[in-house]
Amino acid sequence: MARQVKPAPGAKGGKLERLMARARRLQHQGRHPDAAAAYDQVLRAAPGHAPAHLGLGIALRAQGRFEAAAACYRRALRLDPASAHAWSCLGNALKDLDRLDQAIESHRGAVERQPREPTFHFNLGIALKQQGALEAALECFERAVELRPEAANFQWDLALARLHLGDFERGWPAYESRWGLARSAPRQFPWPQWDGSALDGRRILLHLEQGFGDAILAGRFIPLVKRRGGTVILEAKPEIARLFGGIDGIDEMVMRGERVPECDLHCPLMSLPGVFGTDLANIPPAPYLQAPEDAGGEARRLIAGARGQFKVGIVWSGSVTFADNRHRATTLTRFLKFLEVPGVRLFSLQMGPPAAELAELGTNTLVTDLSGVLGDFADTAALIGALDLVVMTDSAFAHLAGALGRPVWVMLSFVPYWLWLTEREDSPWYPS
Repeated sequence: MARQVKPAPGAKGGKLERLMARARRLQHQGRHPDAAAAYDQVLRAAPGHAPAHLGLGIALRAQGRFEAAAACYRRALRLDPASAHAWSCLGNALKDLDRLDQAIESHRGAVERQPREPTFHFNLGIALKQQGALEAALECFERAVELRPEAANFQWDLALARLHLGDFERGWPAYESRWGLARSAPRQFPWPQWDGSALDGRRILLHLEQGFGDAILAGRFIPLVKRRGGTVILEAKPEIARLFGGIDGIDEMVMRGERVPECDLHCPLMSLPGVFGTDLANIPPAPYLQAPEDAGGEARRLIAGARGQFKVGIVWSGSVTFADNRHRATTLTRFLKFLEVPGVRLFSLQMGPPAAELAELGTNTLVTDLSGVLGDFADTAALIGALDLVVMTDSAFAHLAGALGRPVWVMLSFVPYWLWLTEREDSPWYPS
């Protein structure tokens, strides 16, 4: 932690202590603008108060004001260069600014000054991972878990690093650590979680978790569950229900929020790869999904008008609510060069706010917008089936195209989702 500045004697020192206590209380409550204002009060009275500079930086970073946060951390370090906490905080702000070399140097400064603090090893690992140094990041995560084995977030990033490097044998057991994360509290059922043993006629509930892309990825395992000799009930969401209705092995389907029927066991979908001991050699093959015959009628009619042309679907952004979308999204402008290729017709599958770029760039007549005729994933599957190629950033639609066995080119961020592994131009999960 940063060196504590000894308060001045008398009333002034007592007032500073009260202001600092109030600022920290507001910060703990998540009231970051109010905390920043309180730290500012301290610094107006005592400009050389290193802990207040550090606290102000933390409050500013929580508001996304990364440059200002970095400046505060640097001021704290000028006042107290031995503060490992300030070195680590500066590394976090520099990482947020994508200044990764500087971030790694700063995080190493924290580790050197306090080598037994697991958070500093973890933060260094995150910066190394973002730079693409996955092996080095893995070592940092392993050290963080060694020092604090009960920390679910350390275990989670360790799991992702192992999976990213293709170490599925150790990655899948560690992947279960997601249930210790605040954002992934496990569902509570009165039945035990399935361990992969023979079902012998028992009823098992499979339930969705995480995003739709993960659900599509794991859908290939449902027939394998059925082969273990039980009754398979799938709890799904309306957006994906029609599409999953064509998967072999589902005996009954209920919607999320409806009353779940009585079962003997349950299993989250993304636990199935670990249950079946999945590695790069035994991934259940694609395609394993198909569009219902009655899906996507309007979209198919729009595409049919491009008979004789090479029909390319495009997507340039995933969900804008995804925290790291800025590292995987691009812009519509990057796709417009395809319009110069003779015989190519572009169709936009882009959903959400990024679709507004079609009108902003005046490309409505050059790129056919299909977002208005897309209903659920079954409609999108029918649309993809009518296209010759999809070129897109990483999102659920990439999983969908791959699960359908349709040609898809996926533009990956420099350090992509673990699923895409490293140094490959193909995917063992989706050969198309």
